[in-house]
Parts: sequence; structure tokens; C-alpha cells
Amino acid sequence: MPNFHEFISRYPRKVYRKGQTILLKGADPRAVHVIESGMVKTYNIDQDGSEHLVSIVNRHEDFPVAYTVGFIKSAPYFYEAFNRCAIRLVPREDYLQHLHSDVDVLYERHIRLAALLSSALERIDQLEKRYAKDKVVGALIYIADRFSTVLNSRRQKLNVSVTQQEIANLLGLTRETTSVELKKLEALDLLTHSRQNYTLYIERLKRYQEDSSHVH
Repeated sequence: MPNFHEFISRYPRKVYRKGQTILLKGADPRAVHVIESGMVKTYNIDQDGSEHLVSIVNRHEDFPVAYTVGFIKSAPYFYEAFNRCAIRLVPREDYLQHLHSDVDVLYERHIRLAALLSSALERIDQLEKRYAKDKVVGALIYIADRFSTVLNSRRQKLNVSVTQQEIANLLGLTRETTSVELKKLEALDLLTHSRQNYTLYIERLKRYQEDSSHVH
């Protein structure tokens, strides 16, 4: 039985540059979109035209998730390449059959969905925070949990380039407010950044987050 990479490699491959639209909201996906490399951002646009980031989908994950299992027939959000990415277009019937025939692949997908759900619930909790600094800290931990490479027990380095505007969109804050809060966190030695690459000191951030919750 082919492994997951061998399985998806049988199907058409499309490459998207950063910022390129993959699916429009309401469109028929026509196939399960499986990320072979790179990342995809999921977002919505409100009545004022403001973009609100819903989630970021990572390598080997599929989207739209509800379409994959037949719950919906159209894309519930907009999907855009977060960075350069390659997508395999797998017919839904073939994808589900492969999941059913390989318990290890099915279990791995279950783990990915559980991690995605856990991150989403944590993010919802952070969005309820009153202060911008708490929201920014929560967003950074969310991003790190999803997409960071562990360097050592006390530090994690994001393996994605993320702009202040993208962090702001994740939280519904202005870029200016987000920039101010990031500078405060850097002054506290909770993170460092070079251009769009952030190094986060996760244990320090989590302690700061916990201490802030006690203060409020």
C-alpha cells in the first residue's frame, strides 16, 4: 500500500505563489485540496471589506475540511497561499477510500484535526481577552504551536514569514496597535525579529500570559 505522499503524488499538482487565491468563498472545490508543501491561509471578509484570518492550514492537511467528508458542497471561506505552496487535487471518493484503507493515515489525519481544533479553541479564548497585549501574546503562541520548529527546550523559531498586518488580521486589531504591542514584547525579551521572521521565547511568553491572566 502506498504511503500518503506516494498516494497524493498520483494526482494533479498546482503551484501557487504567496498571496495567490486558491479558492473563492462559495466556489465548488471539485476535489479535496491536499497541501504537498507550504501553507494556506483561510479568511473571511466583512461588510466593511476588512479581512479576518480564520486559520492557517499546514503541509499534508486538506481543505476545505468539511467538504472532504461531504458535509458541505462549497468553500465556506476564502483560501489563499500563505507562502509558495503546492497543492494536490484528489477526488473526494479516492481520498476517503485511502483513509478508510489505511488506519495509520486515518489516525494521522485525526491527530492533525485534533491539533487544529485545540489551536482554534485556544485562539477563540484569546480573542475574548480585553487587552490588545493579551490578544497579541495569544496569537503568537497560536502561530508557534501550529508552525514552529523547536530549537531547544526554551526557544521556538517560527518557520514562516509573518507580517504585522497578518498578525493584526488574525486578531481584528489595527496594524499600528499590533506593532506597538510587538515592540513592548520585544523590549521584555519575549521575542526578537528580523524583517518578517520572528523568534519567540515560548516558555517566557506562556509565563507572561499566565501572569497577565492573574493580574486581570
